[in-house]
Amino acid sequence: MSRQVNRTLESIDDGEETATSTLVVAQVCAYLRWKKKEKVVPFFIHLVRGLTSLRKVETEFTDFVDAMDIQEGARAWASFLGAAEHFMQQSPREFKRSICIFHSLP
Repeated sequence: MSRQVNRTLESIDDGEETATSTLVVAQVCAYLRWKKKEKVVPFFIHLVRGLTSLRKVETEFTDFVDAMDIQEGARAWASFLGAAEHFMQQSPREFKRSICIFHSLP
């Protein structure tokens, strides 16, 4: 294991409040199986269960829906910023023409 992983596990073991989702635990188990290390999965699950300061948060379908909503909002914001950047690069005359076109949209 890397030094960072060791430090993180030690801090959790020392009682530092942390959290992980069941999705992350499932991904680690899938990764271990993919790497042909199935025998390590029970040890990993036992380790996670034994870390009492590690909160295990259930991942639900609504979490994915919320994430999609956040992502869509981020895309809209990025589009807005891209349009603003485009307007800033225009000459004052082009900018006024773009604003007139924008205001004429239904």
